[in-house]
Amino acid sequence: MKFNKSAKILASIRANEWSELIMMGWLDSCSGFQGGSMMMLGMFIFWGGLLFLGFYLLKKYLNGNNHSYQHSINILNERFAKGEISEKEYDHLKAKIRNK
Repeated sequence: MKFNKSAKILASIRANEWSELIMMGWLDSCSGFQGGSMMMLGMFIFWGGLLFLGFYLLKKYLNGNNHSYQHSINILNERFAKGEISEKEYDHLKAKIRNK
């Protein structure tokens, strides 16, 4: 039933109306593909950017913790080298920093 109704509508369109519809882009065979590919490209950019941001923040967070550990060890090494703390204190503080 639906097919007969749409066939009657299509048959009633004159030839010049077809060319007008094609020129307006309504019946262009590539328009659906191009619209879909642009939407897919947008989704790839969005999700790729979101993943990149997530990995970047995770890496920054993990390296930030390592940086503070290294900074503490460097200060401890400097204090030991200057003679401010004994070897026993050095070993104790170093073990304490590692266990954090």
